[in-house]
Amino acid sequence: MIRLGVLLAWGWLSAAGVLAQPQVPRALVAQPAVASWLAALAAHPQADSLHLVLLTKLAGAVQARNVRAARPALLAAVALARQLHQGDLLAETLLDLADYHTLLAQYDSAASCLRQANRDFTRLHDLGGQMRCLGRLGRIADQQGRYVASLAYTFQGLGLPRTGDNRRFYNSLQIQLAHTYAEVGNYAEAIRYLRTALHEAYHWDYPDRENLAHDALGEVYRQQHQWAAAQKNFDRSLYISQRLGFVSLTIGTRLHLARLHEDQGQTAAARALAQQVLTQAQAANEPLLVPPAQAMLARLALAQGQLPEALALARRSLEASQRVHAVSGVREASAVLVQVYTRQRAYGSALSALQQYDSTNDSLIGDVTRRRVALLQFDHQRRSQQAQIRLLTQQNRLQGQQQELDHLRTQRTVGALSALSLLAVLLAGGGLWQVRRRQATREARLRSQLAADLHDDVGTLLSQISMQSQVLQAGLLTDPAGQHRQLGQISEASRTAVRQLNDVVWSLDAHNDTLPQLLDRLRDYAYEVLGPVGVPVEFTLPAQVPARYLPLALRRNLYLIYKEALHNVLKHAPSTPRLVVGVALLTSANLVLTLENDAPVGSIPLVPRRSGHGLRNIAARAAAVGGTATSGPRPDGGFVVRVVVPV
Repeated sequence: MIRLGVLLAWGWLSAAGVLAQPQVPRALVAQPAVASWLAALAAHPQADSLHLVLLTKLAGAVQARNVRAARPALLAAVALARQLHQGDLLAETLLDLADYHTLLAQYDSAASCLRQANRDFTRLHDLGGQMRCLGRLGRIADQQGRYVASLAYTFQGLGLPRTGDNRRFYNSLQIQLAHTYAEVGNYAEAIRYLRTALHEAYHWDYPDRENLAHDALGEVYRQQHQWAAAQKNFDRSLYISQRLGFVSLTIGTRLHLARLHEDQGQTAAARALAQQVLTQAQAANEPLLVPPAQAMLARLALAQGQLPEALALARRSLEASQRVHAVSGVREASAVLVQVYTRQRAYGSALSALQQYDSTNDSLIGDVTRRRVALLQFDHQRRSQQAQIRLLTQQNRLQGQQQELDHLRTQRTVGALSALSLLAVLLAGGGLWQVRRRQATREARLRSQLAADLHDDVGTLLSQISMQSQVLQAGLLTDPAGQHRQLGQISEASRTAVRQLNDVVWSLDAHNDTLPQLLDRLRDYAYEVLGPVGVPVEFTLPAQVPARYLPLALRRNLYLIYKEALHNVLKHAPSTPRLVVGVALLTSANLVLTLENDAPVGSIPLVPRRSGHGLRNIAARAAAVGGTATSGPRPDGGFVVRVVVPV
């Protein structure tokens, strides 16, 4: 009902194109970060994408200090994104709303938001967005103790193609995978993934991933009683989280430090830190952090003989754990209550608490055992599959080496016969040897290029298809909608693999070395990619296209530039009324390729995006063949890409 009221009020206020500010508690209005975003919203009340960005910034600033208080701003952002009819902005706001529900242990609502966002990201071909959704679904499953489902989501995300745009999200998936392994006691595998994630976070300068990896490493070392290593990693994580202003992560790391002090018998330090964690978690409305802090304080009070305080804290921890359905929290609180009631000689209450403890403990032990067995089965199947892939790869490599050896033997035979027959003409024989050496080098380069293209483009997709098929075969997705979506992803990946394989074969076919064949390929690919989404394509070509020979490197790079440009149109201007592709010969030595799209239907000025890798890739490929590439917006709102290369 609250959400419906917010949406109705939002629709009424946006009728005139002006939006009201979401309500913020008075205690937070005085905060500098919150106040600055409120002022920015007041200065720009128009219902556009800039207002949406300001709303999400305000929600983030409020949520960092009080999770529940961020709800009005988040709902307002989702409503505005739907009103603007922009899929990428709506998907981003749904991600923020899912994080809000996760922090409050509202897992069903969080999963629903994530599935909606993942559908939008999949439709927009946004691999980074898909990785983030799958990683968050894996984290939710992990927090619920569904470790096999968590691994399935995480490996599905890791199976997506890895590019420069989604390295950060790939790093997060590695950390999540390590956390799941640590939960089931596979510490060696957890440490391996965490060290890899830390190395990449250092290399690519991801401090917001460094703190997560250090915190997870500290918890793994704590559980193995390696106190010095745990303290070192917790301190590093705490320093980074405080520097970045991550309140929730700071509180969580302090809770881990308090447990470390408790494990070492440092009661005073553990109690002071646990009390600080409880105060901060309650102030920030962090329902998942409050029960374990209360349970720890209850244990410490019990150890010091303070029975009334231990009893009160244990009861509050039990109630808070039951509210968020934390079975492990119920077990911790019940264990303290058993001891307190026993010392007070309240044996009836002690028996009731003991029964509750036994029930939750048996449930946890049984669940953990079943989950570990299922996890081991899943991990064994995955490793067997990887071993089969490695075996096939080695067999293919050996077969290729044997063919290369046979080819070399043939070349040596021909070379020996040629040397004997042309012994008198030494200069001609030397020239022939040079030609043969260049030919062998060129053939080896072509084979290496073919193997790399097949491995990077087709191999990744085949691994993704295999992983997703394994998830279906294992029965990890039980709902029909999830199975149908998984089958759709497998079908789409299969079609993409076929297209990539056709592209590699086409680029290496000597019959396609002329300009007319290249133009035919460009036309076919445009109709194949843009036809299903309803974007018309017009080609402007010379009246007579000369049968000009194009070297392999030039033809391949021109085709990859063209594909990159079409996918940029599909991603950033899917509703463009028209795309015009032009090919011209300025002089006998220069070829010009232009792509121009009109302004998308109903488009509005957007705030700067974090994209740009596609245009940089186009410029780099043009420079690789001695050409240039320019791009930019047109006065009417459209966009143009112009590539000039020497032929």
